[in-house]
Amino acid sequence: MNRRIVVGKHSGKHSIIYILRSMGIEPRDDIVNAVLKRVKELGDMGIKASEEDIKRIIMELVNYGADKAGHY
Repeated sequence: MNRRIVVGKHSGKHSIIYILRSMGIEPRDDIVNAVLKRVKELGDMGIKASEEDIKRIIMELVNYGADKAGHY
């Protein structure tokens, strides 16, 4: 059975941590908080983020961090 996660503006950190771990990414507080901020912004617009949306947000944040800091 596949698990489907939909995250909205009232979601907590556990869903984000689960997705990060499933992607093999260490769920550091800065990444979790940045993803939650983006998800809550979408939620304020009435958009619920699917697991695929979350993964895309994570990749954008991780790639942006790598470009800015040179290490992620």
